[in-house]
Amino acid sequence: MKGRHKKAVLVLSGIVAVVWLLSTLSRGREPMYQGKTVRQWIEELPPGHPFFLGTGINRDTPAKQALRSIGTDAVPYLARAMNRRDSIMVDLSLKLWYRWPWLQRHLTRPVPRIELRREAARALQEIVSTHPKASFGNIVPALARAMREPDSNLWMTALATVGMIAVREHNQEAWRALIAALDSPDDGVRSHAAWKLSDGDQTLSVALPALRRRLSDRSDAVRINAALAVYRIGHQTNEAVAVLISALAAKTPTDRGNAAFQLSLIGPAAKAAIPALEQTVKDPDLYVQNQATAALNKIHPGRHKEEKPNWQALVEQLKSPDQNTRCSAAFGLKEIAAEALPAIPALVEALRTRSVDNLWAVGQALWTIDPQQAAVIVPAMDNHLADPNAANRHMAALVLAKIGSEARQTLPTLHSGMTDSSLWVRQYCAYAWLRVGGQGEATRRQAVEILVDCLQAKCHIQDRKNSARFLGEAGSIAKEAVPALRDVARHGDDEELAKLAAEALSKIGSAAPDGAAKPE
Repeated sequence: MKGRHKKAVLVLSGIVAVVWLLSTLSRGREPMYQGKTVRQWIEELPPGHPFFLGTGINRDTPAKQALRSIGTDAVPYLARAMNRRDSIMVDLSLKLWYRWPWLQRHLTRPVPRIELRREAARALQEIVSTHPKASFGNIVPALARAMREPDSNLWMTALATVGMIAVREHNQEAWRALIAALDSPDDGVRSHAAWKLSDGDQTLSVALPALRRRLSDRSDAVRINAALAVYRIGHQTNEAVAVLISALAAKTPTDRGNAAFQLSLIGPAAKAAIPALEQTVKDPDLYVQNQATAALNKIHPGRHKEEKPNWQALVEQLKSPDQNTRCSAAFGLKEIAAEALPAIPALVEALRTRSVDNLWAVGQALWTIDPQQAAVIVPAMDNHLADPNAANRHMAALVLAKIGSEARQTLPTLHSGMTDSSLWVRQYCAYAWLRVGGQGEATRRQAVEILVDCLQAKCHIQDRKNSARFLGEAGSIAKEAVPALRDVARHGDDEELAKLAAEALSKIGSAAPDGAAKPE
């Protein structure tokens, strides 16, 4: 009996040893970056502060930069992390932390697994979007599972990523996941799935039965998006237009405006909607009015000419307490610059009152309408560089870059911005410092180094493209960037980025390397 017990212990010990060895070997093959494994970097993804939960703020962190550098090798690990569940211990720790103030004062808040899952989904989406030549069909099942989760941040990101894979790779499994999502109990999932399916064509006829069922969905948003998908896939004009005409009377302005927008995408084939749209342009909501007017212009341009926004109405919107309305009004005035000269006093007043947010949009509009107002715009943008919101700081730097040498008084503030905690702010302040005409060899080199650093693969593809553009605009004073630009032009993993790097080399005064994308 003792002998059998001893054998059992030895066998069990052997199994444990083998499992440990396999686990160790597996970890040895795991991608590494700066001494940490990909799983360690993933664990560092969550923001870890209640203020940022559910706000949509997408902060750049060392973990995100590390995962960009690891690239597609991080994908399977992110896919697993996206679907990992909370443990009982984490749930208990969170409940205790929220219940006891003493723990809140002395310990950091435990990170709920859902936060890590959201961040893993976002990181996964970014890698998929920035590697257009790679194949990601193997992660569709994991994304499909995430699409069935109740957390809206998670399913929305997963669904968008599946849609990207479906369209770009013509991946049938991804299309099937979107079709299955049409039967979700969640209105939002059904609506987003129908919208993604509207990117399909006649080859996706397998989706038509499920989409037609959604034409009588209880949700206006689902019916609106399903109608467009049915039109694009099945060319069923009458069926789709009838649903959209009905949706022009939906309860919410968003749905009414979206119905008009979908009709504009159908174009002349939606002529049956003209009478209803002519009534909809009288809608009390500005969004609905604009979309209905645009739809009439697309459906019957000869009969319905698109009208430019009225500057008086935009000036009134500039006084709105809603920051988004003020920002839209500033954009509108910028678009009609020649007709918006009478709006200059209102824009100057808006700059001087220092609205809490989006002041840069007012400065941008005023500069476009009347560059002679630089004396008013520059001090306002200089102050805006100290705004708590990094998005406002970097856009203020962009406005100063466009103004150029007339913004020289802001050079000290721009120099300080080159050490900002936000990569965007550092990048745009460096660009603005060069464009404004800063003096000083050390600061010039610092500015160029920042832009060169933003060219690296660790940065988001859009930041890399912006840096290539900025270095090209800087011209010969950015000569230290030539080796990095040559490398990107020759070996860049993005065609547009390689082309921008080649253009920058040409402007700086160095010929593009052989085999690089040539500027047109």
